Amino acid sequence: MNKQQALTEQQESALKRRSPRDLMLIFAPALLITLIGFVVAFQFVQPAPPRHITMATGASEGAYYHLAQRYQQILAREGIELE
Repeated sequence: MNKQQALTEQQESALKRRSPRDLMLIFAPALLITLIGFVVAFQFVQPAPPRHITMATGASEGAYYHLAQRYQQILAREGIELE
């Protein structure tokens, strides 16, 4: 066995013998950075729009009522209920 092979075997065994403390030193900062990233991203994410909307219109024979009926059909295609 030459020196280069012995060195690589020593390096391999050293990698296999990592202590829990060494693993914490490696993974704890990565986990912390990931959590901070999620918290920051959550501050900028807007909530989903509502799935139920109530609209006030005029009389049933008026133009606003007929316009609301058209909106109701359009929004129903997207899964939004217009009352």
